[in-house]
Amino acid sequence: MAYNSVQFLGFSINTMPAGDADPTNPFQLKYLGNTNSKIDVSKRCQVMMDAVRAAAKSVTIAGSNTLKIFMAPEFFFRGDRGAYPIEEVSTILPRLRQWTHSPAYKDWLFVFGSALGYLTDGQAKEIFNVALIQRGGTEADDKDNARLVFKEYISRVDFIRPKAYTAKVCPNCNTMVYANEFTNWDVNRPDHRLGLANTPDQRMSVLRPTQGSRDHLSKSTNAPGRGKENSASGLGGGGHFTMAGIRFGLEVCLDHYNGRLKASPPAAGEVYPQIHLIPSAGVNITQASVACANQGIIFNVDGGGHIQLAQNAGTYDVPHVSPWAWLFPPNVGGWVDVKLVQPRKDGADYFVGGGGMVYISYVANLPPTVPAPP
Repeated sequence: MAYNSVQFLGFSINTMPAGDADPTNPFQLKYLGNTNSKIDVSKRCQVMMDAVRAAAKSVTIAGSNTLKIFMAPEFFFRGDRGAYPIEEVSTILPRLRQWTHSPAYKDWLFVFGSALGYLTDGQAKEIFNVALIQRGGTEADDKDNARLVFKEYISRVDFIRPKAYTAKVCPNCNTMVYANEFTNWDVNRPDHRLGLANTPDQRMSVLRPTQGSRDHLSKSTNAPGRGKENSASGLGGGGHFTMAGIRFGLEVCLDHYNGRLKASPPAAGEVYPQIHLIPSAGVNITQASVACANQGIIFNVDGGGHIQLAQNAGTYDVPHVSPWAWLFPPNVGGWVDVKLVQPRKDGADYFVGGGGMVYISYVANLPPTVPAPP
């Protein structure tokens, strides 16, 4: 059906690594989760659906003419080694579909945060950080009902690395390395691109971005340009897509800060994104990188705790962010409802703090469609 309004549901849950007081851990941090990746994925899917069900019970959930957009933060799926073998990532959306196909979610669109996977390439690991998008109320998983958007850039905080001035030996540098020696992260050198994509007693790996990325150490690069963020199959990783009759733009965390979508605007005649989605873990809405038309809505859910909802009061070329609902705990303003997600008995084994909260926005009018000029 055609929607005339939207409602935003932000799942606020801490997806960062936990502190580790174990003196044998030189990193002083650890990834939470289960060593068995299948069990880990299954448990995280249950936590996700706990949040969805909690939100769906709210009396503030709008009716069928409103599309409900539920979004979780970056790194929701990563396991106790920081990333899964890549084949495990492909099991997540089908697992969630066993619940989201219900007619109860026919007017919902889900962004299930991101999942991290890797392919081993000698001493390096090619990293796949994939945002998972799914339409509710159907069993179909074609491009109109399921999408993958790949993160292009690896941030210096995406993986555990030596803490500042720990005076610990870098496991595969054969030298004493301090975090300040890695301040020049954005250089094309493997020795500056080390991170822990394994257990703390294992060696760090060179982190290589997904092929096609413009980030350092990528084996190949796809040039940006007009229309380049489209994906015909829905599996190609591009950040522009249409679902439920609405045009979206999505970029993950550092991609947003670096202006990925702005570098590849829609081709002539294509519609600008009406809604700009930003799952993240360490990034706010960045005005210069906003990539939606006038009156477009920007929605950011961050694994560090904040949620932001705003509108572009400017144009696509010259955006101006007008805040609607900004959440920086404990300040909760602009949200019609907050639902506590009761933590599972072992929830703290997977997320710092356990269950999390779902923040539900007021209903907003769907922004108009604006075609890109020649």
